[in-house]
Amino acid sequence: MRSIYPVKYYRDEGFVEHKIELGDEDLEGIIREYLEGHADFDEVEVVNNRPMNIWVSAKCRKYVDVDAAAAE
Repeated sequence: MRSIYPVKYYRDEGFVEHKIELGDEDLEGIIREYLEGHADFDEVEVVNNRPMNIWVSAKCRKYVDVDAAAAE
């Protein structure tokens, strides 16, 4: 991840604009961190099955206790 310069200050609107360029490895880390922190999954694997595809997939696994599932 890297910052793109110049950083722009919009005085009239009251904010500072930062542009950040994300690489594939950065995007994978961000997706993994989000899914592990906000979803109830035991394992997260971020994959891109097609090199020319802009979509990134995440395989998320939630392990089920077989004995508890059989009791229900």
